[in-house]
Amino acid sequence: MGDRDDTMRDSIRSGQTPAPPPFDVTFEVPLPPKGKERARTVVHGGKARTYTPSGTTEWQARLAMMARESMPTEALEGPIRVDLVCIVHRPNRLRRKCDPAGLELWACSKPDGDNIAKAVLDSLGAKHGAGFWRDDSQVSDLRVVKVHVEKDGRPRMIIRIRRPARDPRGEIYAMTGKVPSA
Repeated sequence: MGDRDDTMRDSIRSGQTPAPPPFDVTFEVPLPPKGKERARTVVHGGKARTYTPSGTTEWQARLAMMARESMPTEALEGPIRVDLVCIVHRPNRLRRKCDPAGLELWACSKPDGDNIAKAVLDSLGAKHGAGFWRDDSQVSDLRVVKVHVEKDGRPRMIIRIRRPARDPRGEIYAMTGKVPSA
C-alpha cells in the first residue's frame, strides 16, 4: 500500500473524512457559447425515438476534444466547482465609439446561462468523452458569467474546474447573510 492509502486509513480511523487531492485547472475554449437544445422526439414506423439535435452534439464533441489536454488522468471523485465565463457576440448597437471596448458589458441575451452550463457540463463529463467527472451531479458549485466580447475580439469561453471549499458554510453565509448551524 502507498502513503496515500495509509493517510486515508488513518483519517477514517480518527473520524475525519480525507481531503481529496487538490485540483484546479483553467482553460480557454475558442468556441462561441452555445445553449443545449431541447431533445427532439420523432415517431417512425410506430416507434418513438428521442435524440439531441446535431448542432448541439457536434458543439459538445468539439468542446470535449478541446478540453482533453486539460483533463485529469482519472475522472474526479466527490464535489466539483465549475466557473464559466461565457463571452458572447456583441451586437452592432454596442460597437459605437462611446461604448466600452473590453469585457465590461453584461450580456442579457440568448443563449441562456443555464442552457450553456448544461451543454458544457455534459461535454466535460465521462459519458460524452472529456472525462473530468463521472456524472454532472458531482458539480455542487456552479457559476456562470455572461459578458459581451471586446469590440475586436471573438466569442469564446473560459472554464475553470476545481474542488469547492471544504466547508460550504462560508458560501451559504455569503449568499444569505445567515450563519448556518454546525
